Amino acid sequence: MIRHEKTNLPHIYLIVNHLTGRKYVGQHCGKNLNYFCSGVYIKNSIRKHGKNNFSRIILEEGKFTPEQLDVLETKHIKSQNCVVPKGYNIAAEGNGRYSYNRVPWNKGGNCYTDEMRQKMSDSHTGKTLEPEHKAKIGDSM
Repeated sequence: MIRHEKTNLPHIYLIVNHLTGRKYVGQHCGKNLNYFCSGVYIKNSIRKHGKNNFSRIILEEGKFTPEQLDVLETKHIKSQNCVVPKGYNIAAEGNGRYSYNRVPWNKGGNCYTDEMRQKMSDSHTGKTLEPEHKAKIGDSM
């Protein structure tokens, strides 16, 4: 039976490939009910084998902090033996949202420090945009 469990609470999930037996453990904040997974290797495998050959099972859910989710994810990655090449997880530690996104999901969209804002601003200083580019930006807004 293929299951695709969903919840709107922060959770740890397990994805199982029914063709190969390989697994992936991930964490999600629960804000998007259509969310399936975010790992690079697991996404490539889903494209290759088709989503209907995978199950998504919620292992733990609750009002966890991001740090608690990291600990739980690490525990389940190790217990399920999901690290490449036996599974789809790149790392054995559950901290992917910091390594890849660099912005923790629990702080919303406005979580840059003043120092980060200044660095972003400095990186754009002196750059000019072509009129066509400015027009496209204006049109999109």
